[in-house]
Amino acid sequence: MHNLVLSLVVFTFSFSSFVRAQEPDTTTPPAPPQATTAPVAPPPGPGLKPRPNRPVQPVPTPAAPPADAPADVKDMTNPAYLCDLAQVHLNYLAVDRAEDLLRKAIEHAKDLPMKTRARNLLASALQRKGDLKGASEIQESALTDMPEGIEKIRATLNLVDSFTQSQEYDKATALLEKLLAAVSDKNGAEAWLPQEIHNRYMRIWQAKPERAEADFTKAKALLEKDPRNAGLLELIVAYLTYKREPAAAVVFAEQIAELRPTDNSAQIRVAGLYQQAQQFDKAVAVYQKLMDNAPKESKCQWGFQIAQLYVNSNKKDEAAAYLKEKLAPIATQSWEFVSLASIFEQLAKDDDAVAMLGRAVELSKTPDEKADVALRQADYAKRHKDYAKAETILRGLLKEFKENKAVRTRAKELIYHIYQEQGKLDELKLDD
Repeated sequence: MHNLVLSLVVFTFSFSSFVRAQEPDTTTPPAPPQATTAPVAPPPGPGLKPRPNRPVQPVPTPAAPPADAPADVKDMTNPAYLCDLAQVHLNYLAVDRAEDLLRKAIEHAKDLPMKTRARNLLASALQRKGDLKGASEIQESALTDMPEGIEKIRATLNLVDSFTQSQEYDKATALLEKLLAAVSDKNGAEAWLPQEIHNRYMRIWQAKPERAEADFTKAKALLEKDPRNAGLLELIVAYLTYKREPAAAVVFAEQIAELRPTDNSAQIRVAGLYQQAQQFDKAVAVYQKLMDNAPKESKCQWGFQIAQLYVNSNKKDEAAAYLKEKLAPIATQSWEFVSLASIFEQLAKDDDAVAMLGRAVELSKTPDEKADVALRQADYAKRHKDYAKAETILRGLLKEFKENKAVRTRAKELIYHIYQEQGKLDELKLDD
């Protein structure tokens, strides 16, 4: 009896547990405790040492981005990003979109180089739209912020071009007058500037011829009060050149050259005007002075100008004598002898030309230079019907330049033409 009761108790308890296990659990499980240390590492495998627990590292606060960091496309405040994006739009002719971006870039630019870049791009965009006046206004605002120097001078010339295109000639002339006033009386970085100013006056006068007379009259009146004013002298030279009066222009150009005795460009202009006026002897005298004052390695370049003047003035005997007696003895470089050969060819002095090219070959400093000059020498001999000499030079190149495909191809072409011109193609052999 006792065993029967015990069996019933065990059965009842087991059945109750089974029923509770089948019912859904509606209670909320407790939240796991917050760990103050890293999770405990699992037990190490066989032969491994346990890894100690490490404290949790705090998450660092993100640092503020640097000033030149890439822009967030949401706020669009980085001028470099805006300029680059605008450039893409300009490449695809989306000018209006580029204009909006560039105006934002100008607004947000903090330093002058970036603001200048944005303004230049915007001016270009407006010019594409045909808004020449708007482009000029942007360039003008950029000019006011630029420091004095070469970049400002170039920007001023660009603004002159914009004013000329938009037919704002008064503004263009006013800027040119400022540049003329700033022209240095000494040799320096501005030596190129007078010619740039001349070119822009020419464009204005070609568009508005009546302005030429007014500008000249004004400059001449001012020059009477200030006869050594280089800017006024430049304007008068520009006007007389525009009127194609080189003999009158050279008088004022000489005065400028006297003010700038070390400025070779001023001397060269005087020589050029003398040449236009057919006063070759005076032009030769200017180049001879430049040659006398030049260092040894630069003397030939002025001498070539003198020889060419003799050729242009039909003084061929003087030219040949000058080449042989004055230039050939001081020439030391391959290119100088090539130039001598070129002038001798103009004088129909074939033997002298070939001889100069031979000296050029001897002085060549690299294999490529040697091959180039030798091919010239052979071509010259062929053109003047000295076929034997031409073929000898070319056969020599084929032997010397066995690995240079370009040289060999050119040499074989010339040999082929030599035999073709003589009607001897059946005798041609090009085996190396």
